[in-house]
Amino acid sequence: MAEIVFLELEPAQGVRHPLRDGSTIGRVGTDVVLEDDEISRTHAVIRDLGGRAGIEDLRSRNGTFLNDRRVDGVAPLEHGDVVRFGKIVWRVDAVAPAAAGPRAEGPRGDVPAPELPSFAEGLPAASAPAGAAFNPSTGRSRRVSAARRLDATVFCFLVVFLTAVAVVAFLALRDIPT
Repeated sequence: MAEIVFLELEPAQGVRHPLRDGSTIGRVGTDVVLEDDEISRTHAVIRDLGGRAGIEDLRSRNGTFLNDRRVDGVAPLEHGDVVRFGKIVWRVDAVAPAAAGPRAEGPRGDVPAPELPSFAEGLPAASAPAGAAFNPSTGRSRRVSAARRLDATVFCFLVVFLTAVAVVAFLALRDIPT
């Protein structure tokens, strides 16, 4: 297996993820970083099944689903299969045959799998560095989500504190006789 290409269906429709044997998928420190609280730090890995691609769930808390069935062990992937990690949904878009070695077979094992064109050709591939997450709205990678940034957290605490001060001041001034 040389490469398998996944096309993201949800939430960032059209983002392509080209992966190879051993590519890891997860929330932190993996080859493909996905921002979803339902995804484990190291969630799944792509495996070579003798020239065919497969996916293995790495004992994630919420599981990896292939065509709406939970993956147990290593599950073979075929063109058109739908894989779900938490709220993120990918479709197997293309399975590139290995440069040298056995050729991928079709679903029944008797006919070679056809090389089908992608409906998303021309879209940029997800090529974020390890540890970065892709932001489809800007087309750039970012290191952490806005919810995990320190300045956003400090701002929220400041708003809560100022609201509490305003409520106390309102109640204190309301009880003063004029």
